[in-house]
Amino acid sequence: MKYVNHPTMSDYLTATDSIYAAHKTNPPLTMPLVHALDALFSKEIFVGERDIGPVIHLLASNAVELLFNAIKQALSGHTSAIFPVLKPALESACCAYLISKDNSLAAIWVNRHVNKAASKASRDAFGRAVHCAAEKLDSDLQGTGSLLKELYQTLIDKGGHPNPEGILPYISTPEWGDDLILKTEALHQANSRQINWAILNCCAVGIRIAFIISLVLRVEPLLRDGCARLDALVNLADEYGSRMG
Repeated sequence: MKYVNHPTMSDYLTATDSIYAAHKTNPPLTMPLVHALDALFSKEIFVGERDIGPVIHLLASNAVELLFNAIKQALSGHTSAIFPVLKPALESACCAYLISKDNSLAAIWVNRHVNKAASKASRDAFGRAVHCAAEKLDSDLQGTGSLLKELYQTLIDKGGHPNPEGILPYISTPEWGDDLILKTEALHQANSRQINWAILNCCAVGIRIAFIISLVLRVEPLLRDGCARLDALVNLADEYGSRMG
C-alpha cells in the first residue's frame, strides 16, 4: 500500500468549515425537518417542571446533545461520521428510559467507575440498554420495541461500529493502472443528496429519541394525542425521502 497526498487535519478542517458555511446561505432541503424536531425538544419536551431524578435528566439531555452533534457532522459534509454519534445518542435515551422504570438503576449508572464490581454491575444493567428498553416498550406499545431494535441495528451496520457498510460506500470507483488506486470520499458537497440523506437519518433517530424521552418525562400533551405530532414528523421525513428519490 502506497499513500499519495493523504489529506492533513488542516485540509480536513478547512474543507468541513467551508461546507458548513455554505449551508448557512443555501440550507439543505431537509432543514425544515430539523427545525421542527428542534422545536419539539425545546418548546414541548424540555420545558416546565418534570418529576424526574438528575440522572434521568443528564441521560436525556445527553441523548439530544449527541443528536445535535450528529446533525452538525452531516452539515459539515462528513456524512459517515453521524452513525458513531447517533448510536450512543439512542443508547443514552434508552438508559434514561430503563432508569425511569427502575430508579435503583440510577445508582448503578453513577457508580460505574467506583471499582470492578460496580463496573460489571453497570455493564450488566446497561450493556444491552436498547434491547432491554425495546422489550419494555413492546410490553406497553406493541411493535414500538421491534422498530427500535431495527433502527439500532441499522446504526451499527452503517458505521456505529467499524463495519464494511460504514466504510466501503465512501470509496470512489477503483482505478487500475500499474497499481490499484483507491480514493476515499468522506466529504460531500453542500446541499448534496448524501447530506440530505444523512440529515434524514439523524431525524429518524431524533424522532425515536423524542418518543422515548416523552415517555420518560411524561410529556402528556405529546402522549395524550397518541403521538400524532411525532407521527407527523415521521410523515414529513417520508415526504422528504420521496422527494429525493
